[in-house]
Amino acid sequence: MMNLNETIDRLAEIKAIQNELDAEKLSLEAIMQTEAEKSWVDKKYKTVAFKSDTGNKVTVTRAKTVKTLTPSLLKNIFGRSFDDMVTIEDTYKVSAEAKRLLGAIATHEYCKGTIDDIVDGLNVSTEAKRSLKKKLKGKKYETDIKNLVAYGIDEELASDTAYLISEIIAWNSIENLLKLNDMDINNLSTLVQNAVGVSYTTKISVDD
Repeated sequence: MMNLNETIDRLAEIKAIQNELDAEKLSLEAIMQTEAEKSWVDKKYKTVAFKSDTGNKVTVTRAKTVKTLTPSLLKNIFGRSFDDMVTIEDTYKVSAEAKRLLGAIATHEYCKGTIDDIVDGLNVSTEAKRSLKKKLKGKKYETDIKNLVAYGIDEELASDTAYLISEIIAWNSIENLLKLNDMDINNLSTLVQNAVGVSYTTKISVDD
């Protein structure tokens, strides 16, 4: 059993090792983020995975953060849907669904189409397509990827497909908003650009 002096010295040693490892981890993560940025150029997906020759795997995920800059414009943006999308407390509290919608409009990450058309184009069995049409929702990107991979779609295609589906679901919501408030996409886009700011964060995970 260590005495008090030895315990203090060992704790100091552990802290020094942790600091050294943390610094090395940041450096290595910077390398992985740089490689991920190369993969994301002109691509639709938000996640990229890298594997070593020994089977270790690192996944890099890009997440979108939506921050309200001009809360007063939210009523113009959501119109009749305002009460469903926004809660007024001391500040305006935007729902997760509203953030997804605002982020999609601000970054132009939406497109017309249907989940059925996307799934029908996948190289899987008829039974798998039928199941995927029920499972893919377009609102939880990682969950959609897992469902696609579970039915035999490789990770890169699954990531790209899940991203496209999220854009289609975003457009469906945008289209409903436009019809509800008798607005066109250009006016809505201008309002959103003035109302919110969008930034990106990166998460790096190591799989055993």
